[in-house]
Amino acid sequence: MTTPPPQPPIGYDLRPPEMPKAWKLYRVLLVVLVLMQGAIFAMGMWVRNNAQWIADQDPDRQTSVSMLVSYGNTLIWSGVIFALLNIALFFLPRKPWAYGIHLTNAIAGIAMCCPAPLAIWVLVLMCKPEAKRWYDA
Repeated sequence: MTTPPPQPPIGYDLRPPEMPKAWKLYRVLLVVLVLMQGAIFAMGMWVRNNAQWIADQDPDRQTSVSMLVSYGNTLIWSGVIFALLNIALFFLPRKPWAYGIHLTNAIAGIAMCCPAPLAIWVLVLMCKPEAKRWYDA
């Protein structure tokens, strides 16, 4: 009969004292994603404010001003919503469920193409044991 391993003292934290490199790079990725969403917001504002001029550039007159305004509004709202969600990720607690959310966000960062190299690098580092241990995952 084997005895169970000893438990750490109450209040003792098994997580590493210093933030692993994966999480430092992940914060950089979050900043990049927020800046990209800000650019999408700015592009939406430009499209909405210049809808008449853009429609006038179409020689076949197949582009309507209302469609361009709607497209601009879509860009504006998607930029705002996703920027706020990425900002909120800075404040999630160090819990296993938060690790899953961060991992999913890093995977989604690959889909945006521009930050893909950074997102892949972060994703590889996030799957290492010391990075998982930071979130008790």
